[in-house]
Amino acid sequence: MKEKFGYGFRNVLGENGGPGALFHAIRNYEIVLPICRDIEKLCPDALVLNFTNPESRILMAMKHLTKINAVGLCHGVFGARSRAAQLLGKDLSDLKIVTGGLNHFFWVLKVEDANTGEDLYPLLRQRIQESCPPLVQKMVEVFDCFTYPSDDHIGEYLSFAQEFTGLLWHYGRECRKVAKSESPSSDWRDDYLSGKRPVDDNLVRPGGEIAVDIIADILTDKNKWEPAVNVLNTGGYVENLSTDAVVEVPAMVNATGVHPEHVGPLPEALAAFCRTQISIQLLLIEAYRKRSKKLLLQALLLDPVVDSVKRAEKMLNYMLELQKDYLPEFC
Repeated sequence: MKEKFGYGFRNVLGENGGPGALFHAIRNYEIVLPICRDIEKLCPDALVLNFTNPESRILMAMKHLTKINAVGLCHGVFGARSRAAQLLGKDLSDLKIVTGGLNHFFWVLKVEDANTGEDLYPLLRQRIQESCPPLVQKMVEVFDCFTYPSDDHIGEYLSFAQEFTGLLWHYGRECRKVAKSESPSSDWRDDYLSGKRPVDDNLVRPGGEIAVDIIADILTDKNKWEPAVNVLNTGGYVENLSTDAVVEVPAMVNATGVHPEHVGPLPEALAAFCRTQISIQLLLIEAYRKRSKKLLLQALLLDPVVDSVKRAEKMLNYMLELQKDYLPEFC
């Protein structure tokens, strides 16, 4: 953006946080919310499982602007759990791992040996410093909690994330470069369809999503524990985040539905990071509901990566004009 338009915001990935996520969210509101209103009329008792990103912003709009029963799903926590097990050299079934926070901005709160109760977090912190990406390393070093093992996910919510690109020699490995040339998905899709590229096991193996598991848990009354779902924090599942926030916590699932678990409070500094994002998400919903350009600007200026009112106003005007065919009119 800086080179072409002069906005200069150091937006990491731009999918779930930063200025990119604001426009990503309101474009999707225009698609998702009419579907939700149809569900309200046609099948009000249905359980809606949402995968659409930005997960927290979409699910919050669903819960605040409609009356549907919706739960958000993401495989991020599963990746963190698997990575923790790998770093510790243990089977995942031998570990008790508790996480809580926001989607793509959750925190591992507890890591124990499931059989002995031994606290394995000290060893995990040591192993993280030996092999994880630089921003993950620094967050663990400063805040003591492990989060999603990908700098470009947590970096969306942090003002200082860009400092950790190009640090191969200091940290032993570099942040994944997102803004690089890649083959369009249509290229490899067409290769599969034409037979040029064979369909192998890697293409058809399960990807770790749990929608089918949750449906089965409900239909068969399994009373099964699931590591992560996104829900409104109405029960104070994360104690020091607001009850109108969307949080990502474990849950039990049975014939009566999805039942989130309490994970206690986040460390205060991490809760503060999350509260900023929650406020942005709530402002964005209010801006959309009122079609308020001023509230959109407020949400932009609250974002940690936005450091200029003038450039934010310029970008907002440009993006609203650019995407006017996909957005409502904001005044």
